[in-house]
Amino acid sequence: MKSFSLLALGQALLAVATPHGPQLPVRQQGNSFAGVNSFFLHAFKQQDRLDVLDAIQDANLKVLRIFISATGQNFKNTGSIAMPDIEPQTVGVWDDTQLKAIDQLMVEAQARGIRLTIAIHDRYQLGCWGSDAYVSKYKLPAVDCNTQPASANNVEFWYSDKNCISDFQNRIRHVLEHKNTLVSGSPAWKDLSSHIFAFNIQNEGQGHLNNNIPPHPSWWCDRAGFMRGIMGSSKVLISTGGGNEFPNSDVAENWACKALDLVTIHSYMGVNEFKNKGPVALQHAKSANKLILFEEFGATGSKTMRNIEPALVEWLWGKIGLYSLVNVAYIRPSPSEISTSTTSATLSSTVLAAKQSWNLVAACPSNYWNCKCLTNGDRTGKDDGTLGDSVFSITFGFCGIGKLNFYKSGSTFLMYKDGSDGKVIGTRY
Repeated sequence: MKSFSLLALGQALLAVATPHGPQLPVRQQGNSFAGVNSFFLHAFKQQDRLDVLDAIQDANLKVLRIFISATGQNFKNTGSIAMPDIEPQTVGVWDDTQLKAIDQLMVEAQARGIRLTIAIHDRYQLGCWGSDAYVSKYKLPAVDCNTQPASANNVEFWYSDKNCISDFQNRIRHVLEHKNTLVSGSPAWKDLSSHIFAFNIQNEGQGHLNNNIPPHPSWWCDRAGFMRGIMGSSKVLISTGGGNEFPNSDVAENWACKALDLVTIHSYMGVNEFKNKGPVALQHAKSANKLILFEEFGATGSKTMRNIEPALVEWLWGKIGLYSLVNVAYIRPSPSEISTSTTSATLSSTVLAAKQSWNLVAACPSNYWNCKCLTNGDRTGKDDGTLGDSVFSITFGFCGIGKLNFYKSGSTFLMYKDGSDGKVIGTRY
């Protein structure tokens, strides 16, 4: 999937144990939790960043997933600062600007009970939606993935060439051994389990290659073994970072890999794909006695899926096209990619979107449910005709959809499309 097309992160730790030692606690099936993908939050200006973290905390989300990759100034209209890659010009020549920004973010997040998942690299910077130093060094076949399919960016060579692998492992070592001087004792990231939940080896490694069948299925395990050699008994989890769909996420070699703690699943093929393949992946995790995490997922269409767990995860989710409300901050999907159903892990994630997207969503002060964007006169209500006790409304045109109204009634959140005669199109309990 596009590196910027991240969805609300439904993270479900549904398997039972970790593979590399007694230091990590046994996790029982059903210990689910929620988090969020906000892959360049460390590039946000301070107040915007803190506002987002506060909203994540208010939503009781526990994990924030970010990438180490370059982003430009005002990326996705967020007002962010330019953030160079850690190898901005030449492979192996380091610029720690981004790592220091993440140092700051992890301290701010940890103070709010949030830990980070850090993707060490983004597959789509290998000449798809971006081109990093690996592209120029190895003359990888870069394409514009805005106009061509990601499968046209055939970088299989990068995953098999010994020099590419050596360079990437140098990057991995540099990241794991980076020291956060903002934390007492200046510990290396590899030892910061108080602040870091997991490392993704790469976001969607081998994504879109070979019709989504990974051409080098042992690649993740080989990298995980290298990482474990550096990390020792660290409680920070080593995770795959997913493929772009089930076939390159649910990979047999990863279930058999002792060095991998956590297999992460990504899919954008819709509800039926999750219904059919999610339980299969879960059974693979149980059989391997390994953790599984549903990290990125999405669907199109007018129906909202709810109560995916026990097959998948325990909180309701839905979509507007390929993007969740959390992602409204980053992208403006075309009308052809839009449908009418959306929700998020909680309605606080709606506020998170508002906080991140000043130019798209009316900005509210800290009292999210009683603020200047409160709307009382809309013709919306529950199915039984009653209204919720307050409402947050998205007031922009939303690519032709019209206004979306979000009511809170006790512990129940309801979402309506303006003019839909009170039909509920999203709920959260």
